[in-house]
Amino acid sequence: PDPTAPFVIEADSLTLNGAIQGAGTLTLKPVTDSHDIHLGSGPVAGALNLTAADLAKLSSFDALQLVSVAGDIGMQAGEALTLNNGSIEIRSGGDISLGSLNHASGSFDQVILQSVNGRIVDANGSGALDIRATEIVMRGLGVAEGQSGAVLAVDADRIVIDVPGGIVFQDVAADGSVRFMVMKDGVLHTQLVNHGTAVRQSGVVDATGDDFIDLVNTSAALFQPASNAVFAAQVSSPNTLGALMSKASYSMSAANSDVSVRLGEPDLHAAEYGIDLSGKKFLSSMTFSSGQNSSEDVGYEYWVESLNL
Repeated sequence: PDPTAPFVIEADSLTLNGAIQGAGTLTLKPVTDSHDIHLGSGPVAGALNLTAADLAKLSSFDALQLVSVAGDIGMQAGEALTLNNGSIEIRSGGDISLGSLNHASGSFDQVILQSVNGRIVDANGSGALDIRATEIVMRGLGVAEGQSGAVLAVDADRIVIDVPGGIVFQDVAADGSVRFMVMKDGVLHTQLVNHGTAVRQSGVVDATGDDFIDLVNTSAALFQPASNAVFAAQVSSPNTLGALMSKASYSMSAANSDVSVRLGEPDLHAAEYGIDLSGKKFLSSMTFSSGQNSSEDVGYEYWVESLNL
């Protein structure tokens, strides 16, 4: 077999009795979509648990990819992990919580952090440096203003913040550190704090991550049907679905944004969505709008803001 070919291990639990040899990308993914991935000591129920010793047995691969479709990926608080892989990709449908993630020689080539429906935060909250890398790509939201949670501290030469529909900007502190922030749907999120001199980039080529978003959306759309009313809707933004989630069940085709929504009650906040289904059972076609581009591919340039008041 080709040692550079991608290698995938799907397991809800894993025991490694020796090193796994390879030279390409190794992907670790729970079989059960809802299972988390836990890194470090102290095994967690309902998670694929990977200790420092386990990760050391995977060091021959150029890239290590950790994937949880509908769960969280997190490190044991207060611990540090040292890896030999050149690149790390952590992709989660839920939250990502990382502490001190170190490279054996000092710096990763690239780190991709992708959270589709959760947050990307610092597990330790100490303010100490969490990740050093030539490039860090952050696809997902950090800590929202007013929320609890600590922001990742990094040292990178290049930083990409990819949040569809969000406006990314920077704040330069007096100590020279740069805080990367995103304004999305009227909420300010602090993404990370960079302690290096980074060249910022406003785009990312990450086909694996694009496919992962489709996979997460498809998994999230599997709900039990309701009984009262059924309609097919063309939705302009996945954010509209988030508002409907607690009131309806639906299925979604991520490829074309077609959504089949099954309402649990005829009156689905008509004032919010302009829909009046009182006493009706029908199949029809409607359009929702959340005020965002349908594909959310609108690009925004960064700007630097530094204020002394």
